[in-house]
Amino acid sequence: QIWTLSDTQQNGSLTFSQFCRALVLISKIQHGQIRISELSQQRDVDHDDDEADLAMPPPLLEGKNGVKAEDLDELCMRLGIVNLSQAHGGSTSIAAGSSPGMDNPDAKGGGSSSSILSDAGKKAKMSSKSVMSISDGLRRLYMKVIKPIEESCLFPNFHNPLLRDSDFGAKPLVMLLGQYSTGKTTFVKTLLDGMTYPQAQIGPEPTTDRFVAVSYGVDEQAIPGNTLCVDRTQPFTGLTKFGSSFLNKFAGATCPAKALEQMTIIDTPGVLSGDKQRIERRYDFPGVVRWFAERSDLILLMFDPFKLDISDEFRRVISACSGHDDKIRVILNKANSVSAQHLMRVYGALMWSLSRVLRSPEVPRVYCGNFSSAHDGGPGDEENGPLLQKEKEALLADLYDVPRRHVGRRVNEYIKRIRTLRIHALLVSALRDAMPSMMGVEKKRQNLIDNLEDVFLDVQRKYNLPVGDFPDIEVFRESLRGIKDFKKFPRASNSTLKAIDDVLEVEVPALLTRFGNPFQ
Repeated sequence: QIWTLSDTQQNGSLTFSQFCRALVLISKIQHGQIRISELSQQRDVDHDDDEADLAMPPPLLEGKNGVKAEDLDELCMRLGIVNLSQAHGGSTSIAAGSSPGMDNPDAKGGGSSSSILSDAGKKAKMSSKSVMSISDGLRRLYMKVIKPIEESCLFPNFHNPLLRDSDFGAKPLVMLLGQYSTGKTTFVKTLLDGMTYPQAQIGPEPTTDRFVAVSYGVDEQAIPGNTLCVDRTQPFTGLTKFGSSFLNKFAGATCPAKALEQMTIIDTPGVLSGDKQRIERRYDFPGVVRWFAERSDLILLMFDPFKLDISDEFRRVISACSGHDDKIRVILNKANSVSAQHLMRVYGALMWSLSRVLRSPEVPRVYCGNFSSAHDGGPGDEENGPLLQKEKEALLADLYDVPRRHVGRRVNEYIKRIRTLRIHALLVSALRDAMPSMMGVEKKRQNLIDNLEDVFLDVQRKYNLPVGDFPDIEVFRESLRGIKDFKKFPRASNSTLKAIDDVLEVEVPALLTRFGNPFQ
């Protein structure tokens, strides 16, 4: 329980501050300050800079062999607590190389067994001792089981490209979208505690002319897009498919801002209106947005009271985020530049405009605030000041909560991908089985493409699958036109379907049992 409370990001390892927190909790339990049943109440307690915690006596470590007591002196000084060897008569030591859950056979996920059990009671094939975190387990399952099936079924031709190792270890992504001069780059500056990332430009005219991935770095530096996309430690290698025209308009920037230790921010060019600007973009702008939207934890759509209209290009950009409605947040920036009466009208006009683009019964969360120093002291400060401040605090709380939700979102996206793969394997198998062996191959291929609805319906009825899990039929039809020989598709054998089902029903639940459910 203490490990779960301390490893808040489900990394399978503790930072120094998280290790200190774990020791404090153990000491409080041993000295009777809290009960084990009260541990869940400590989840939201901030232990940083708490003098009472630093004054706690150290936890009892008797009976362990390995590190000598005198070797703990430096550690005790860093922790700010009394010397362990003095506190326990010089007999205290800790076991070197021990890891949580491995020494105690009764510990959660530990013991001598090399595998773990899911809630259904089936034994998972993946060894618990070789897995360091939920993300590491998902990566191993994907590379060993899922990726070969995706390659054989030509899954990347119809859906998302194959995943790489860097996709599983990437930090959470937060993407900003909006028309020019709505305050996107200024909002990034606010998140970075007033720091401006390298080559950032802020002005009333269209200034940011490229996609910029702002990440943490000890030194401030700008990284060209071509260099960033060949770095396999970064999650941007898949952007090479958009060509050099896009990579010349893509860049990375690093700066030592605290917020960037937990997330990466994607600043985007301002969306323009008119067909001329769309044609002059020499790359697929909505396609790039769709690529980032699939990998983002949060998508921020920015407006201001003077730019509520949604241009044709902005409409296509928002449509590219379809299927990710749960990630979208709407920000009405510079809300203090209008009075309370006008703000009410602006809010209504914004919701009306969004209703014509976001085809969803749920209303997106809209935050009203001011993140632009250029409009400080506006007419709405006196009337709306307390309201705008509360909205700003709520938005920042939502943003800073992204790292905590990141593992849960990754598990969710992983399961969605595998469910999509299962249906894809059944569809392409049905297409292969429908092809004749010799005569009339091309005619039958065209007939299957034209009557794809019948194939979808047959597969849905045969396997009793949810209709909502099937891909968009028109997108699938267009992808099929590029496949000349349906005989290349593999048959969905029982072993293939069982491997996919085992990942969904056994392996992933076993990972959640081992490291704790991130949704709880």
